[in-house]
Amino acid sequence: MLKKVNRGRPTEGDAFAVDYNYASNRGHQLHFNETLALELLEHIASGQSLRSFCLQKREDGKMRAIEGRPSMMTVLRWRAQIPEFSRMYDQARLDQADSLVDEIIDIADDESIDPKSRRVRVDSRKWCASKMKPKVYGDRVAVTGADGAPPVGVMAVPMQLSDAQLETIAAQALTAPIKAT
Repeated sequence: MLKKVNRGRPTEGDAFAVDYNYASNRGHQLHFNETLALELLEHIASGQSLRSFCLQKREDGKMRAIEGRPSMMTVLRWRAQIPEFSRMYDQARLDQADSLVDEIIDIADDESIDPKSRRVRVDSRKWCASKMKPKVYGDRVAVTGADGAPPVGVMAVPMQLSDAQLETIAAQALTAPIKAT
């Protein structure tokens, strides 16, 4: 539940006033509204974008603000000013990655979509998910030594090695095969 902050200003329904009013891209003041914020978080968690929540495409192809919704800048201000909303927004973005991965299966199985379009849509969702949740969907990078052996660790600072140890290391380095890259 978001923390209610009332600075003595009148609120409508479940509107929650923040430290200051936010001017939306439509020129009117927009107070933080918990119901609208939760609708936004659900929209993002379901795999949709912040942009699609705030804007819609007109018939002429240009984007326009949706009446009654905050601008993208307003949402970013809410994140900066309301810690609980920011935390919930971050979680919605993580959930968005899972939703995108779920969509990949549906897109890949939909034979009504042109194969090239399917590939682009799948790849873009895979890329986004790997950036949003890299530990789960990102590429795994394994650091290994030669031929899959464990990586060579630094055992000691060269000044602390004896002359015999340094000569052994130098001999190994000189006899090791050189791989062209």
